[in-house]
This record gives sequence, C-alpha cells and structure tokens, in this order.
Amino acid sequence: LFLLTCILVNPISSWAASTNSTDKKVVLLVMDYVDTKDLESATTPNLDKLIDHSGTGLMNIRAKNRYPSSSYMSIAVGNRVGTINRAELSFNSQEEVSSLPNVFEAREPYWTAHDLYNMFTGLEAPKEGIVNLYVENIKKSAVRYNPSFEIGQIGKIAKANNLNVTVLGNADTIDTLNRDIVLLGMDENGIVLQGDVSSNLLENDPFIAGGVKTNHELLLQKIKDYLPSTNLLIVDLGDTTRVEVSRFATADQIVLNQRKMAIERNAELVGKLLPLLDLKSTMVMIITP
Repeated sequence: LFLLTCILVNPISSWAASTNSTDKKVVLLVMDYVDTKDLESATTPNLDKLIDHSGTGLMNIRAKNRYPSSSYMSIAVGNRVGTINRAELSFNSQEEVSSLPNVFEAREPYWTAHDLYNMFTGLEAPKEGIVNLYVENIKKSAVRYNPSFEIGQIGKIAKANNLNVTVLGNADTIDTLNRDIVLLGMDENGIVLQGDVSSNLLENDPFIAGGVKTNHELLLQKIKDYLPSTNLLIVDLGDTTRVEVSRFATADQIVLNQRKMAIERNAELVGKLLPLLDLKSTMVMIITP
C-alpha cells in the first residue's frame, strides 16, 4: 500500500499561474513508514499547526513490486510502476565507494562515485552533486514494463524549465545504504546537480534503531546553505525509515516507541525549518511513500 500525506502551505492555484517563477519554492520532506495512528499518538505541536492551515491527502497506488524504491519511482514518474532491487544506491559524486552489490566488492574504496558513474554510463558525472550508480539497469527495467516509462520525470521537467533541484539526507543504518530519496529528484540520467546524501549527515547513537540518526543541526545548516539557490528542495528525514528497517530484531512495542520518538524529533526540526521559509511563496509537503 502507498500512503501519501501532504501538508501544503500555499494555495495550489497560485502555483499553477506561475510555474516558471524563480521566487517560488517547494520543500518536500519525506517521513516514511508512518501512519495516521502514529501521528495521533505522537506529541507534534509544530505539525499540528501546519495541519490546521493546510490539507491532508491519502493515495493508494500499489507499486508494481514490493521494493520500497518502487513507491518513490512511482511518485517521480507519476504512474504506477516498479523498479529494481538496489535502485536506492545513489552517492555524492565525490563519495568513495567500496562496494556495489552484484557489481564488485573491494577492501578499500578505490573509486569515487563520479568515476564509476562515468564508466557505467559513458556520460559525464557532475563534479559535485549526486549520481545513481544503478541508473543504466533501472532504465533497462523501465523499458520492459508495459507500458514502458522514462525515469526521472521530476528532475527532467525541472531541468527543462531551468529550475534547480536539491536532495538532502538519507535513511542509511549503521551497515546499510538507503538513498531512495534521490529517485524523487534525479533526472532521466540519474543525476541531481546539488545536495548531500552521504553519511556525513548522520551521527552514531546506540539507543536508536539502526544505530545512527540524522544530525538535525547539520541538516538544518545544509538546508540554509542550499535554500537560496534551489526551487525544489527534497529532504529525507530518515529516522522513521531506520526504525522500520530494524523491525526484524526489535520487539513490537519498542518499534512503536522508537517511531514515536522519531516523529516527535522530526516535528521539532520542522519547527526550526519553517521560520527559514517565506511561506507566501513556498509550498511545504510532508509525504510518507
């Protein structure tokens, strides 16, 4: 099932009238694997204020396979689709890569994502920004669907209209990588020109599911840095996904408590983020794919 919860700050009609206006912004926050019961049980005054002045929507599109990446791809494409296992593996262009499942394993990180992307695709990766290293396999999978589809529609349309996309954050755990967030903002070549999805945005915490949590102070600073130059800012808050990924080793009540803690922590971050935004020209959406 696909649950989409949208919190909108700005009338949609005003956006439709000026889609190319560079003073308009969209901030898309991903808080995954939560439902309405979670939101009701958590103490979230900042989210409550948003909801009082906004709208909430639910959508079920049932992605075409069980990979979580497929829900993200469906949003990016605007249709009910599926994608491959490992589609979530994106990296900062200058991030060192020590292994890629089903591709190679190395003892030391000999290559940067930039160099690997160039080798795999024959295209030139940006010196900075983000690249998806499985993009060629993702494209091949998309062609086989009936009907076939083209990946990266949000990023492609933004590029065509000279709108800047920024992607920040991840849902990595202490020993796994999860950068599904990149699927939302990348273009048809698997590229996002600016952002940070690396482990630099995490801090270790042995009492948190997944062993790490998003460093909100650092994430907020990154948001401040990129806001002036971006039109679409996509942020993975990450912590609720980490709780779900760790469910197999965790008692059910602990899962509920950890998810509640993560939601409340995210709500605090939203309270710090909103004063940075001009809400007369910014649409804020919180979604749970």
